[in-house]
Amino acid sequence: MEWSLADVEELLIVPLKDGERERLIGDLSTIFTTKRDKIDKYVSDKKLVSAYTLYFLLSNMKKLDFLFSELSHDILNELQQCRLVDFGCGPGTYGLAWWNFFAGETQEIWEIDSSKTMLEQSRKLVSGLTKSTKFLWGNSIASIIDQKRTCLLFGNSMNEMSDEDIYRLVDKLNPEYLLFIEPGTKEVFARFKKIISEITAQKHYSTIYPCLQTAACPMQEDNWCHQVIKCSYPQDYESLCQRVKKDRRKLPTSLYLFKRGSFSYEVDENCVTARVIQLIQETKYSFIFEVCLDHDGCNDLKNIEVLKKGFTKREQKILVKIEYGRKIFFEYVKQRDDSTWIVELIGENI
Repeated sequence: MEWSLADVEELLIVPLKDGERERLIGDLSTIFTTKRDKIDKYVSDKKLVSAYTLYFLLSNMKKLDFLFSELSHDILNELQQCRLVDFGCGPGTYGLAWWNFFAGETQEIWEIDSSKTMLEQSRKLVSGLTKSTKFLWGNSIASIIDQKRTCLLFGNSMNEMSDEDIYRLVDKLNPEYLLFIEPGTKEVFARFKKIISEITAQKHYSTIYPCLQTAACPMQEDNWCHQVIKCSYPQDYESLCQRVKKDRRKLPTSLYLFKRGSFSYEVDENCVTARVIQLIQETKYSFIFEVCLDHDGCNDLKNIEVLKKGFTKREQKILVKIEYGRKIFFEYVKQRDDSTWIVELIGENI
């Protein structure tokens, strides 16, 4: 089900007038960028929470959809059997996305936030959009420390927590799955590298996404691993974005999914599996991508050149717009130089 802006707008805790909603979205943008010292205050302001919900809910939900589209059926089935604990849930964005993806066939969904205003907004959205009794709310995890299979989710909440806070929550809940959905910035990735090391080496989790192996990240300091998700929306939401002069059709995102314990990665002996990092260059005859792949049990960066020959014009247009973070499959053809392979894509890459 895809909800429209009108569906969300009628469920805001405070109705917003024409012009007011655009001004408040602008205020939020300022708070998140240049006035971060005020970031704790907006979560108690009902009008700002309503504006936040109106602008971010529908687009941020797409991030969970993108991640789930990259996971195997086995992993999705296991997640569906897990209780979701959405820590720092805000208006319930990812809990709603979780419920919607599984068409309501989920275990309980705990929405945890220190802001009473955010929880009020979450309750109203859940009641109006889902009528589900699977959702529960709280301001701490004290009442949910038990042995149930759990996926612990941090959605845009890392910036309000220390690394030690995250590790303590992991120790207390001992979740089967651990999921992060954060902004796709260089600063976030620099912090993630440290967290990944702790989560995998000390907490004994395996990386399910984006890495193809639980191994060291090959990224150098001048680059960072993130996804770029390309989205389309209902027309009323597109119109709002145009009025506030902001483009949500491309979402730079940092997605990480971990599973407790060891994990056996699927290996196709007939091809190479890789994750798209970025499109480096389009030439007259080819596309050159940077990808991350499994090389003898290690994550490794490689440039691959895909020749345009054999692709229709329509297919070339799709290929040049491939989302960063997608898994692709290819056969090695030959080495063009020390850093680049010429390859042939196989399977459903486009």
